[in-house]
Amino acid sequence: MYRQVWVSSADVNLQRILWRSQPDEPIIEYKLKTVTYGTTPASYLATGCLTRLAEEMKELFPDAHKAITNDFYMDDYLGGANDVTAAVKLRDDVINILNTAGIKLRKWISNDRRLLEHISNEDNDPLRVLNLDESCTTKTLGLVWNPFNDVYQYKVNNNCKNNAERITKRIVLSTIATIFDPLGLVGPVVVVAKIFMQKLWQARINWDDPVASSLHEEWQNYQQTLPELKKIHIPRWIIGCSNVLVTQIYGFADASIQAFGACLYARTTDALGNHHSRLIVAKSKVAPLKVVSLARLELCAAVLFARLAYKIIPKLNITINKKHFWSDSTIVLAWINSPSTRWKTFVAHRVGEIQTLTAAAEWGYVKSTDNPADIISRGCSPKQLKDNTLWWEGPVWFKSNENEWPKSSIDELSPSTELPEIKRKPVALHLSTKEEFYLLKRYSTLSKLFRVTAYCKRWYERVINKIGNYTDIKVDVTEIDAARLTIIKLVQQHYFFEEITLIKSETYIKTTKIALLRPFIDEQNVLRVGGRLNKSTTIHFDQRNPILLPAKSEFTITLFRNEHERLVHAGPQALLSAIREKFWPLNGRNIARRTVTQQIWLRWSTEYLSQLQGRSKWCKSKGPPLKPEDLVLIKEENLPPLQWAIGRVIEVYPGRDGVIRVALIRTNKGEVKRAARSLCPLPIKDDN
Repeated sequence: MYRQVWVSSADVNLQRILWRSQPDEPIIEYKLKTVTYGTTPASYLATGCLTRLAEEMKELFPDAHKAITNDFYMDDYLGGANDVTAAVKLRDDVINILNTAGIKLRKWISNDRRLLEHISNEDNDPLRVLNLDESCTTKTLGLVWNPFNDVYQYKVNNNCKNNAERITKRIVLSTIATIFDPLGLVGPVVVVAKIFMQKLWQARINWDDPVASSLHEEWQNYQQTLPELKKIHIPRWIIGCSNVLVTQIYGFADASIQAFGACLYARTTDALGNHHSRLIVAKSKVAPLKVVSLARLELCAAVLFARLAYKIIPKLNITINKKHFWSDSTIVLAWINSPSTRWKTFVAHRVGEIQTLTAAAEWGYVKSTDNPADIISRGCSPKQLKDNTLWWEGPVWFKSNENEWPKSSIDELSPSTELPEIKRKPVALHLSTKEEFYLLKRYSTLSKLFRVTAYCKRWYERVINKIGNYTDIKVDVTEIDAARLTIIKLVQQHYFFEEITLIKSETYIKTTKIALLRPFIDEQNVLRVGGRLNKSTTIHFDQRNPILLPAKSEFTITLFRNEHERLVHAGPQALLSAIREKFWPLNGRNIARRTVTQQIWLRWSTEYLSQLQGRSKWCKSKGPPLKPEDLVLIKEENLPPLQWAIGRVIEVYPGRDGVIRVALIRTNKGEVKRAARSLCPLPIKDDN
């Protein structure tokens, strides 16, 4: 096929060959003008030409167009029809279409010899048609097919070693790889090898290290059963009957502590009411090394089946009248029939995938004894698998009418409150934190805060409310008082919203933090303290009913700080008394103490610390510096001077400024390092 596809003239130079038959002959240059097998685009160009041929003949040969488009895998064609007449016509149409491009199909094989007759062989190609006897088989996309009996078979290398032969992990994997089973038809046999391979990984055996004696014997027993696979013959025709009236697809999923698997079946009903069922495909996986509950493994099996069904069913190209899937786990079925959001993360993700790939209504319950997926989840020997009708044809009730089947309803499953993996539903509390008026944090003095607020109110009245005209006159006292009142209202609304609401609704305040103050709202909508001074006529209104302020407001903190500075850093009691002439801050005593304390440290850091820049002792002479061989006394804080040790300076260590700060002293008990300030030089001149 490749040599019938021309390469673009611009790319011919990329396929040059230099050749000569003898060393003394000149080199001849060849250019390959057709697609060359092995180049990167070869497969794409060849299959693209097949598709192009099919598209050009789509109107004349619609069936052949579909066959060429869908039934070619590279240069292998695998097709068929429901009867011999249709198959002959399809064969001739495919041959005619490909002949227009010079592509000659060869190595024809069929399960009906009538299809091999009258195939043109003008060039007398001995491989145009393969005439095989009853026992001969051929590879069909890797599967071993016996065309005479129309069955799939398995070929296994009979390389069983004696018990003395060394078995390694590499040899085990090599043997497993020889069992080519892409459809999983002998999955129960293969899964035993998968489980054994997992045991080798758990034993931490290197690739070429011999396995333990127990594992060695187990592998030998398994390997001796593999030749039995040759006796297994699987019908290729999954429909199983002619004149099909109903085609149904059924599937099963199951898990064990070692592995989990899934299998898919086709069940057909003919005109006489007979039912036929065949295994289509199966798949298995070993359980993860991490310990997982059996319910979770059953769920993984259901996910495996959902993926398998989603991939395989559309490829069957048959009319499907019904689909239904089974599991023997009531817990998994309850999970699938509930919203995935109800379960914990592990279950929720997998249930969501199952509900996406399949419909929850398509799932039902089956007994473990009627579940063929139980076989692939546990494994079995080839001899046990050969005649296992549960595996090859499904449950025995597939042969009967559906009204005679066991009930698979999940209405009697355990309630969801008894199911595992239920996600806890924490109570969600929405906490909305409304920030205080942002201008309160931008200015450190109340006077500036009031002026800025007054200008903002003036702009708002002029631009938004369309009252007044632009003026550059500075704000007056009236505007500043109005701004102060606005800020106080904003602060009270932020911190005393609940209390203000209760007072306006004429509800008595009992449990709030300001209930003892008997608060009320004045004519300007400002919250004030009632208290016991309401009847006094000699006290000013602001002092008798001060404005109520919260303890944590930036406005309250700024008020205390400004008043403390105005009073020239008065004490806490004087500060609080001055503020209470107009305001009543909650927790006022603590705020006053904290303000005074903060101001003390602020003054200390700004006024006193600056005096510590220079130290007088830096300029005073301390006598001659220490030098080696000086005799010194070593000061000890906890001993009287008469008990201080005497030592001789061995070495001195000056700092970066050249001043000696550390010295090494030798005493009668050894050598020690001491700071120079801890040494007292003795006024003794040592003549030695």
